[in-house]
Amino acid sequence: MSILANALNANSLTPFSPTSGGTGVSDPTAHGILVAEGSSAFSPKVLTNGQLLIGSTGADPVAASLTAGSGVTITPGAGSITIAASGGGASNYIIASNGSAQNGVTGSGTSYATQWSILHSNGITLPTNSTFLMPANGYYLCTAIIPVSGITSTSNVTQIQIQVNGGSPTYNVVIQNAYYLNNTFGFTFINYSTVIPFSNGDNVQVKLRVLGEGSDNINIQGDGADYPYVTFFQIA
Repeated sequence: MSILANALNANSLTPFSPTSGGTGVSDPTAHGILVAEGSSAFSPKVLTNGQLLIGSTGADPVAASLTAGSGVTITPGAGSITIAASGGGASNYIIASNGSAQNGVTGSGTSYATQWSILHSNGITLPTNSTFLMPANGYYLCTAIIPVSGITSTSNVTQIQIQVNGGSPTYNVVIQNAYYLNNTFGFTFINYSTVIPFSNGDNVQVKLRVLGEGSDNINIQGDGADYPYVTFFQIA
């Protein structure tokens, strides 16, 4: 009888249950993935383009798509998932210069907003010739070189500052070297480089400030091509 029962089962249209070594599923959905359910019939999971089965402790895995984080794009395809960087990072940048001299920065402590024109840019704009508009929250590498002249050998200048403001706080680089301040070589290059956090919509200016001398007429030099210049690159 046992042999006869097994023969009948083997030719039955009813699928074997999992307890008998089967799936309990007849005519499963095409392209589906069967998930075991203990002694119950298997459960088919059908995925669409770019989906994966994501585990869930104590429960069936779930068909789901990957979620893109900040600076990432995810493109699902038939049998493929493409992950790429997007936005943010170094995609936002500006390189600006000004080839014309700007005169009349006194040494009374007044901050002078340096004038600029765009050489190359992406994301960061220059709505006015002295103000940069930051397009996203993040950290920006700022580099500036500003040549100045008009500081005499008898000057009482104690500091030259490059100020970058628009975020919080204002960032300064302070030059306090008498050899450079009282030079006789025509002009002095003031250099600045630092990483600054800015927020989306910040209006940023790069300013020159001279302290300790009220009578010297300090000028920002321009050679018509290379300087002064400033760069902002978003790095994070």
